[in-house]
Amino acid sequence: MSEKSAPPQGNREATKYFDIVASKEHHSPVPDNSELERQFRARLVHEAAKLREGRSRMKEYEAAYHAYQDLEKECAGRERRMKRIAALIGGEALGKIGSSRSKSDKQAFADTVFLTDVVEMREQTPLWQLLFEFLLLRGKARVPEILDFMWAVGMADVTRQAIESAVKSHSDVFRVAKVGNEKILGLVDEAI
Repeated sequence: MSEKSAPPQGNREATKYFDIVASKEHHSPVPDNSELERQFRARLVHEAAKLREGRSRMKEYEAAYHAYQDLEKECAGRERRMKRIAALIGGEALGKIGSSRSKSDKQAFADTVFLTDVVEMREQTPLWQLLFEFLLLRGKARVPEILDFMWAVGMADVTRQAIESAVKSHSDVFRVAKVGNEKILGLVDEAI
Protein backbone atom coordinates (compact mmCIF):
# COMPACT_ATOMS: atom_id res chain seq x y z
CA MET A 1 0.00 0.00 0.00
CA SER A 2 1.27 3.41 -0.82
CA GLU A 3 1.02 6.14 1.74
CA LYS A 4 -0.96 9.24 0.92
CA SER A 5 1.01 12.44 0.75
CA ALA A 6 0.42 14.81 3.61
CA PRO A 7 -1.63 17.93 2.89
CA PRO A 8 0.26 21.22 2.76
CA GLN A 9 1.01 22.60 6.20
CA GLY A 10 -0.82 25.81 5.68
CA ASN A 11 -3.72 26.77 3.52
CA ARG A 12 -1.93 29.99 2.74
CA GLU A 13 0.78 28.12 0.86
CA ALA A 14 -1.82 26.30 -1.21
CA THR A 15 -3.74 29.54 -1.83
CA LYS A 16 -0.53 31.31 -2.86
CA TYR A 17 0.36 28.51 -5.28
CA PHE A 18 -3.19 28.48 -6.68
CA ASP A 19 -3.09 32.30 -7.09
CA ILE A 20 0.08 32.04 -9.12
CA VAL A 21 -1.38 29.41 -11.43
CA ALA A 22 -4.79 31.11 -11.69
CA SER A 23 -3.36 34.56 -12.34
CA LYS A 24 -1.44 33.25 -15.31
CA GLU A 25 -4.56 31.56 -16.64
CA HIS A 26 -7.21 34.20 -15.88
CA HIS A 27 -5.14 37.37 -15.35
CA SER A 28 -6.75 38.06 -11.98
CA PRO A 29 -5.81 36.73 -8.58
CA VAL A 30 -8.31 34.67 -6.58
CA PRO A 31 -9.36 36.79 -3.62
CA ASP A 32 -8.44 35.58 -0.19
CA ASN A 33 -10.95 35.13 2.61
CA SER A 34 -10.58 38.63 4.02
CA GLU A 35 -11.29 40.16 0.59
CA LEU A 36 -14.35 37.93 0.13
CA GLU A 37 -15.59 38.90 3.57
CA ARG A 38 -15.19 42.60 2.69
CA GLN A 39 -17.12 42.08 -0.56
CA PHE A 40 -19.94 40.29 1.26
CA ARG A 41 -20.14 43.10 3.84
CA ALA A 42 -20.36 45.64 1.02
CA ARG A 43 -23.08 43.56 -0.67
CA LEU A 44 -25.01 43.32 2.59
CA VAL A 45 -24.91 47.11 3.03
CA HIS A 46 -26.05 47.55 -0.59
CA GLU A 47 -28.95 45.07 -0.14
CA ALA A 48 -30.06 46.82 3.06
CA ALA A 49 -30.12 50.19 1.29
CA LYS A 50 -32.11 48.73 -1.63
CA LEU A 51 -34.53 47.07 0.79
CA ARG A 52 -35.10 50.37 2.59
CA GLU A 53 -35.64 52.10 -0.77
CA GLY A 54 -38.02 49.35 -1.93
CA ARG A 55 -40.11 49.55 1.23
CA SER A 56 -40.32 53.31 0.86
CA ARG A 57 -41.52 52.96 -2.75
CA MET A 58 -44.04 50.29 -1.68
CA LYS A 59 -45.58 52.79 0.74
CA GLU A 60 -45.84 55.33 -2.09
CA TYR A 61 -47.65 52.82 -4.33
CA GLU A 62 -49.81 51.25 -1.63
CA ALA A 63 -52.89 53.41 -2.24
CA ALA A 64 -52.67 52.92 -6.00
CA TYR A 65 -52.24 49.17 -5.54
CA HIS A 66 -55.37 48.90 -3.40
CA ALA A 67 -57.31 51.10 -5.83
CA TYR A 68 -56.20 48.80 -8.66
CA GLN A 69 -57.32 45.70 -6.75
CA ASP A 70 -60.71 47.30 -6.07
CA LEU A 71 -61.14 48.17 -9.74
CA GLU A 72 -60.11 44.68 -10.78
CA LYS A 73 -62.78 43.16 -8.50
CA GLU A 74 -65.37 45.67 -9.69
CA CYS A 75 -64.64 44.95 -13.37
CA ALA A 76 -64.78 41.18 -12.77
CA GLY A 77 -68.15 41.61 -11.05
CA ARG A 78 -69.50 43.72 -13.90
CA GLU A 79 -68.34 41.16 -16.44
CA ARG A 80 -70.07 38.35 -14.52
CA ARG A 81 -73.21 40.46 -14.32
CA MET A 82 -73.10 41.19 -18.06
CA LYS A 83 -72.87 37.48 -18.77
CA ARG A 84 -75.86 36.75 -16.50
CA ILE A 85 -77.90 39.47 -18.19
CA ALA A 86 -76.86 38.22 -21.64
CA ALA A 87 -77.91 34.71 -20.63
CA LEU A 88 -81.24 36.09 -19.38
CA ILE A 89 -82.23 38.21 -22.37
CA GLY A 90 -80.95 35.89 -25.11
CA GLY A 91 -79.27 36.22 -28.46
CA GLU A 92 -81.96 38.15 -30.31
CA ALA A 93 -81.96 40.94 -27.73
CA LEU A 94 -78.15 40.99 -27.73
CA GLY A 95 -78.20 41.58 -31.48
CA LYS A 96 -80.32 44.69 -30.98
CA ILE A 97 -77.78 46.34 -28.65
CA GLY A 98 -75.62 47.61 -31.49
CA SER A 99 -78.45 49.29 -33.37
CA SER A 100 -79.68 51.65 -30.67
CA ARG A 101 -76.49 52.72 -28.90
CA SER A 102 -73.73 55.24 -29.39
CA LYS A 103 -70.36 54.24 -30.80
CA SER A 104 -68.72 54.25 -27.33
CA ASP A 105 -71.50 52.02 -25.92
CA LYS A 106 -71.04 49.58 -28.80
CA GLN A 107 -67.29 49.51 -28.19
CA ALA A 108 -67.74 48.96 -24.44
CA PHE A 109 -70.04 46.05 -25.17
CA ALA A 110 -67.70 44.65 -27.82
CA ASP A 111 -64.77 44.87 -25.40
CA THR A 112 -66.48 42.35 -23.16
CA VAL A 113 -65.87 39.18 -25.10
CA PHE A 114 -68.38 36.42 -24.68
CA LEU A 115 -66.53 33.24 -25.52
CA THR A 116 -69.66 31.16 -25.24
CA ASP A 117 -72.96 31.45 -27.03
CA VAL A 118 -76.18 32.39 -25.27
CA VAL A 119 -77.45 28.81 -25.07
CA GLU A 120 -74.25 27.73 -23.36
CA MET A 121 -74.34 30.76 -21.03
CA ARG A 122 -77.90 29.89 -20.08
CA GLU A 123 -76.87 26.32 -19.32
CA GLN A 124 -74.01 27.56 -17.14
CA THR A 125 -76.05 30.18 -15.27
CA PRO A 126 -78.26 28.94 -12.43
CA LEU A 127 -81.91 30.03 -12.53
CA TRP A 128 -81.64 31.84 -9.19
CA GLN A 129 -78.98 34.16 -10.66
CA LEU A 130 -81.23 34.94 -13.63
CA LEU A 131 -84.08 35.68 -11.21
CA PHE A 132 -81.75 37.88 -9.18
CA GLU A 133 -80.89 39.98 -12.25
CA PHE A 134 -84.55 40.22 -13.24
CA LEU A 135 -85.59 41.39 -9.77
CA LEU A 136 -82.62 43.71 -9.44
CA LEU A 137 -83.97 45.58 -12.46
CA ARG A 138 -87.70 45.26 -11.69
CA GLY A 139 -87.61 45.48 -7.89
CA LYS A 140 -90.56 43.11 -7.43
CA ALA A 141 -92.68 40.90 -9.65
CA ARG A 142 -95.35 38.25 -9.57
CA VAL A 143 -94.34 34.73 -10.64
CA PRO A 144 -96.58 34.85 -13.79
CA GLU A 145 -94.84 38.09 -14.88
CA ILE A 146 -91.46 36.43 -14.49
CA LEU A 147 -92.65 33.38 -16.43
CA ASP A 148 -94.02 35.57 -19.23
CA PHE A 149 -90.67 37.29 -19.58
CA MET A 150 -88.67 34.07 -19.43
CA TRP A 151 -90.84 32.49 -22.10
CA ALA A 152 -90.67 35.64 -24.26
CA VAL A 153 -86.86 35.50 -24.31
CA GLY A 154 -86.85 31.83 -25.30
CA MET A 155 -86.58 30.09 -21.94
CA ALA A 156 -89.62 27.87 -22.42
CA ASP A 157 -88.30 25.20 -20.06
CA VAL A 158 -88.64 27.47 -17.00
CA THR A 159 -91.64 26.50 -14.87
CA ARG A 160 -93.41 28.00 -11.87
CA GLN A 161 -92.08 25.14 -9.74
CA ALA A 162 -88.50 25.84 -10.87
CA ILE A 163 -88.84 29.51 -9.90
CA GLU A 164 -90.38 28.67 -6.53
CA SER A 165 -87.66 26.10 -5.87
CA ALA A 166 -84.90 28.58 -6.74
CA VAL A 167 -86.49 31.20 -4.47
CA LYS A 168 -86.94 28.72 -1.61
CA SER A 169 -83.37 27.39 -1.84
CA HIS A 170 -81.97 30.93 -1.82
CA SER A 171 -84.05 32.48 0.92
CA ASP A 172 -81.08 34.65 1.88
CA VAL A 173 -81.42 36.41 -1.50
CA PHE A 174 -85.16 36.45 -2.22
CA ARG A 175 -88.17 37.61 -0.26
CA VAL A 176 -91.69 36.34 -0.88
CA ALA A 177 -94.84 38.26 0.01
CA LYS A 178 -98.40 37.07 -0.52
CA VAL A 179 -101.03 39.49 -1.71
CA GLY A 180 -104.27 37.57 -1.94
CA ASN A 181 -103.47 34.40 -3.83
CA GLU A 182 -100.49 35.91 -5.66
CA LYS A 183 -96.87 35.52 -4.63
CA ILE A 184 -94.79 38.61 -5.14
CA LEU A 185 -91.05 38.09 -5.31
CA GLY A 186 -88.42 40.62 -4.41
CA LEU A 187 -84.89 40.78 -3.14
CA VAL A 188 -84.10 40.61 0.57
CA ASP A 189 -82.66 44.15 0.60
CA GLU A 190 -85.64 45.58 -1.28
CA ALA A 191 -88.97 46.43 0.32
CA ILE A 192 -91.91 44.62 -1.29
